[in-house]
Amino acid sequence: MMESVLMALFGTTIFSTGVILQKKGSVWMNWNKKINSGFVFMFLVWLAGILLSYAISALFVGAASRNLPPQTVSAITAWSIVVIIFLSHFFLKEKLYASDILYSAVIMACILFMSRLQVSEILVSVNVRYLYWLLFVPFVLLIPVFFRFTGKKQKTVLLSVFSGFLGGLTIVFMNILVKESGNSIQGMLSSHHLYIYFFTGIVSVAAKQVAYRLGDVILITPLQTSFSMIYPFVCSYILFNSHISSFQAFMVLLIVLSCWKIQKKR
Repeated sequence: MMESVLMALFGTTIFSTGVILQKKGSVWMNWNKKINSGFVFMFLVWLAGILLSYAISALFVGAASRNLPPQTVSAITAWSIVVIIFLSHFFLKEKLYASDILYSAVIMACILFMSRLQVSEILVSVNVRYLYWLLFVPFVLLIPVFFRFTGKKQKTVLLSVFSGFLGGLTIVFMNILVKESGNSIQGMLSSHHLYIYFFTGIVSVAAKQVAYRLGDVILITPLQTSFSMIYPFVCSYILFNSHISSFQAFMVLLIVLSCWKIQKKR
């Protein structure tokens, strides 16, 4: 069990490293000089970040999903915020606050407590009749976005929550995919859940980018992060009949609160 937790933490760390590389190399997008070796280097740094965040990290998180339920995996992904903040300080020279260390310690303690109490779950069956309803529900949030009476701030909130829901669903579908296929590559490739996994991931990222164009990061990121951790708990309870203790719920709320506090400072 602890090996799976470490695998998820490692995958999350790779994801965070990829985010930093993307930000570091993103200058190629606004390159106004003659294309030279500097441009190529920055593009390669950005491309390496994309691969780390959205391809390589998924391999480790997927492997961890063999023995961990989606709600635990989603809680562990909060570690990415901690890693990004510290890497941003050392490599991007962004400010590090004393409260960052405190809340990072709270996040890590909650993850350790949850992982120590977590038992390995075997996926027996999925309540398929609810599966697609859980995929459909987030899209209801998008309806007001297309009307003029919805203000820019309200649209930003709706898109952020929508992105968070779908981000959480990627973890759920990855969990189902890995457990149903028995970690077989052939089984994964032949499962329609693989396509839903990619669909939810792409739409989640796209919605977040639209939200960035409409509102402030300080509003978007806490909402997106919080709901991407909360929704897998709801899905696990409905789909797998998972027993979620009040202690687990309290730990997740602490993680969400700590993420809010870290990002609110920025």
